[in-house]
Order: sequence, then C-alpha cells, then structure tokens
Amino acid sequence: MLLKTSLKITVGNIFILVLVFLFLTVLSRITNMRRARNNVRIAYEKQTETLRQLQKDVEQAVLDREGYAKETIQMEKKVKADALAYQITLRKFVGRTDESTRCADKCDDFVELKG
Repeated sequence: MLLKTSLKITVGNIFILVLVFLFLTVLSRITNMRRARNNVRIAYEKQTETLRQLQKDVEQAVLDREGYAKETIQMEKKVKADALAYQITLRKFVGRTDESTRCADKCDDFVELKG
C-alpha cells in the first residue's frame, strides 16, 4: 500500500512538474514575444527620429546654400560697383594728372618765351 501511495504521489508530482514546465515555457515565449515587439517599436521610433533629424538637416543645408548664393550675388554686385568706382576715380586722377602736365608744359613754354 505504501508503494501504491508513493507511486501515486510520484506520478502526481511528475504531472504537476510537466504542467509547471509547460506553463513556464509558454510564459517565457510570451515574455520574449513582448520584448521583441517592444524592441521593434523602439527601433521604429529611433528610425522615425533619425529620418526627422535628417530631414531637418537637409532643410538647413538648403537654407544655408540659398543664403550663400544670395551672399555671392551681393558680393558680385559689390565687386562691379567697386570696379566702377575705381574707374571713375582713376579717370579723375588721370585727368588731373594730364591737366597738371599740360599746365607744367605751358609754364615751361612761358618761361622759355620770356627767357
């Protein structure tokens, strides 16, 4: 009778152990699935944030390029204006030098005539 009772307990214990093992296995699978799903969500959010940041950087680069293009146009206009101002100043200076030279020549001629 003792053998029969211990055998029932042993079979019962084994059955309980199998059920616990199956329950823990299923629970582990569910936990792993949830963890994997959360990792996918985290990866998706990181990808979305990276794409958002990339779009922001591209927009900033375009704005910078447009700003540099406008600045280049302004500098080209300034170069043309400076060249024009230089030409005007040079004409005035050369014109005065020619006048001074003509005056000096006239003075020399006058001195020669007088002398």
